[in-house]
Amino acid sequence: MLKAVLLLASLLTFAAFDASAEHLMLFLAVGGVLAASLAVQWRMLSAIPTIDPGQSSTLEIHRLLLGYYASYGRLAAFIQALNAPVFFVLGSSLYLFIKYGAVPDPGLDDRIVFWTGATLAFLMGLVPLLFVHERQRRHLAANLAELESETLDPSRIERYRSATQRLAVVLALLLLAGAVVLAVLAIRMV
Repeated sequence: MLKAVLLLASLLTFAAFDASAEHLMLFLAVGGVLAASLAVQWRMLSAIPTIDPGQSSTLEIHRLLLGYYASYGRLAAFIQALNAPVFFVLGSSLYLFIKYGAVPDPGLDDRIVFWTGATLAFLMGLVPLLFVHERQRRHLAANLAELESETLDPSRIERYRSATQRLAVVLALLLLAGAVVLAVLAIRMV
C-alpha cells in the first residue's frame, strides 16, 4: 500500500515540475524502483504459506514459517528498505520545489549530496530490517528446535516477548523523535 502511495506521489511530483530530461530521468528511476518492488512484494505475499491453525500442528507451522523466512526474509528487508530513499528523493524534490518554485538543475556537488543521501537512507533502513529479520529467524529456529526435542523453555519465550516490547518502545521513541525533527524543520521552512 505504501509503495502504491509513493508511486502516486512520484507521479504528482513529476507533474508539478517542468518536464526537463533530468526530472524525467529521476521520475523514471523512482517509478521504476517502485513498480519493480511492488511486483516483487506481490510475489512474496502470494508465497506466504497458508496455515490452518485447526489442521496444522505447531511444529508444522514453525517449519513453514522458517522456510518462508529462509526464502524471502532478506529480500523482504531489501524491498522494504527501498521506501526510505524514495521518501528522501520525493521529499528533497518537494523541498526544492517549495523553496525555489521549481527544482533547479543540479550541479555535480548537488548530485553527490543527493545520491549520498539516498544511499544513506537506504542503508539506514536496510541494516535494522536485516537485524529484525535475523532476530525473528533465530527465534523461530530456536522454537522449532525446542519443539522437535520436546524441551520447551517458557522463560526463553518470555524473554523474547519482553525484548520485543522493549524494541517496540525504542522504535516508537525514534518515530516520535523523527516526527519532532520533521515538524521543527517544517516550521523553520515557513
